[in-house]
Amino acid sequence: MKKLPIAQLLAMGLISASVQANAYQAEATGDIGTVDNGVASDSTLITVGGEFYFNGVNSSTGPLEESAFIDKAASVRASYSDFDNNNDGIILGGRYVDPNSNFFGEAAAATGGLQGHEVTAGIYLDSQTTASVSIIEEFATEDGLDGADGFGVDYKTLISQNNGTYLNLEGGVSLLELPNNISDYTQFDIGADYYLDKTLSFGGTAALYTGDVDGELFGVRANKFFTPMVKAQLSLSRENTDFNDGVNTIALSGAVRF
Repeated sequence: MKKLPIAQLLAMGLISASVQANAYQAEATGDIGTVDNGVASDSTLITVGGEFYFNGVNSSTGPLEESAFIDKAASVRASYSDFDNNNDGIILGGRYVDPNSNFFGEAAAATGGLQGHEVTAGIYLDSQTTASVSIIEEFATEDGLDGADGFGVDYKTLISQNNGTYLNLEGGVSLLELPNNISDYTQFDIGADYYLDKTLSFGGTAALYTGDVDGELFGVRANKFFTPMVKAQLSLSRENTDFNDGVNTIALSGAVRF
């Protein structure tokens, strides 16, 4: 199941950031991640990118990390990723939210040495809760790091608490198939972030694989806005499956908003 490390690095929440006191129009990001599978030499993924918001983002409400989600912001984004100095490519994506119906759509696609895409459609059930369904071709590389195909459903809610803290809860289920019908499996995901205030959070993720592939993944992350303009995030995870004896991933990311 060689696809998992790069899929983790591209989807661990590596890209995030911050800016002006109550509003921002764009976000520049940079990430570096390493994967240690305990067998071969470590693998490295470096990503730089940016996101432009058509109507800007109001960051005066809720955690700074969740500003675009709360504001239902529409955007386009692009990033360049290099995996092990051997596979590189550009990932293009965007998000649109219809303000009248609260339906939203999101898409991302990779080009060059990286391959894969994801298309998502969903709805805001209330101002801080969404449900969505996605068609997935997980990111992979041309030289053999395979991604899985399938579809998934996801749920996200941000809970505001009376003491000025916030709790982000996420969950999802994906039905996936590895290339050439090698195996089918179901992936269950949960995640949570506790925001001590608008600038600092600690969180974790867990995943369970069942079916032709059995295994689990556990991760932790910390996110800090040092100013309303600058953010950093550290993520750690460990995965065990039928295809490996333990894969450790560490990622550091940072961003600036303008």
